[in-house]
Amino acid sequence: RLAERRGAPVVQTANARGLLHRHSLAVPASPSLKAVRALIADADLVIAAGTEFGPTDYDGYGDGGFVLPTNLIRIDIGADQLARRPATISIQADCGVALEALLSEIGRDQAPSGDGQARAAATRQAAFAEISPGLQAQTRAVEVIRDALPGSIIVGDSTQPVYAANLYYDHDRPGGWFNAATGFGALGYGPAAAIGAALAVPDAPVVCLTGDGGFQFTLPELGAALDAAAPVIFVVWNNRGYREIETSML
Repeated sequence: RLAERRGAPVVQTANARGLLHRHSLAVPASPSLKAVRALIADADLVIAAGTEFGPTDYDGYGDGGFVLPTNLIRIDIGADQLARRPATISIQADCGVALEALLSEIGRDQAPSGDGQARAAATRQAAFAEISPGLQAQTRAVEVIRDALPGSIIVGDSTQPVYAANLYYDHDRPGGWFNAATGFGALGYGPAAAIGAALAVPDAPVVCLTGDGGFQFTLPELGAALDAAAPVIFVVWNNRGYREIETSML
């Protein structure tokens, strides 16, 4: 509502995907992309809610190109997080409470920015065009899963289509897209996490998206899924090896 009141584009990091599915102000793309960085840099004011400014979201290519805005209001419930990345104004609070408080201070008679939707649309288009055709195809593969199982929870391991979708992907369920690639990137995280999601949210379809390499790390979790009667759908991205390592590191 705050974004709509001001007509402000909303950049979503990987763990925020699904909060604004197909919203005209949403930019479901990584700040590691130049188009998204340009949108942030061009803003008169940036409000960062609950984001750590971690490298997997903001510097996925390791180029050091993301610059913390100087016109930044940062909201986080953790004082340690606020201390790591000082902002122009730091607010230690629950993000929902803080955003509601900010909303109450903005008069309804203030007209929203007239070009917010256009800026968001242009950034979405430029961000998707920025990633390679191979990554675009992998993102579309994830979209096929999403569209076949509306409202599903997709739990990702460290595998190529997950990396691609973390760069650009619009999920349709809040909290329904999460994966190991936003943290330490541990191989084998997906199967066990998907079982946990299926037990925690039994009314939602749960998909584990894993690679053929990463799946070998926790293959016995198939037995745990059976024992727990957890109806997880396992989708294995078979590229016949640790292809991301071969492509990016060798």
